[in-house]
Amino acid sequence: MRYLLDTHAILWYLFGDSRLSDNARNLIDNNDCYFSYASFWEISIKHNDPFDRILISQAINNDLSIITCDEKIPLYDVSTDW
Repeated sequence: MRYLLDTHAILWYLFGDSRLSDNARNLIDNNDCYFSYASFWEISIKHNDPFDRILISQAINNDLSIITCDEKIPLYDVSTDW
């Protein structure tokens, strides 16, 4: 399966943060994972909803599931894992 990483997943994976679930770490380690340039934009300023919608749109348009713990993202019609 192919996955799009949300900003938390990227940062927590890169820094070995314990908040990244074991399932998310396993998915990242064993699947094709992608990131959005929007995540780097988000990191540079501040987290807010427009970035979530960009990730959701990218995931839907590219048939990707988002690795995220963000409780708002699953409210949209997009596949998520954590």
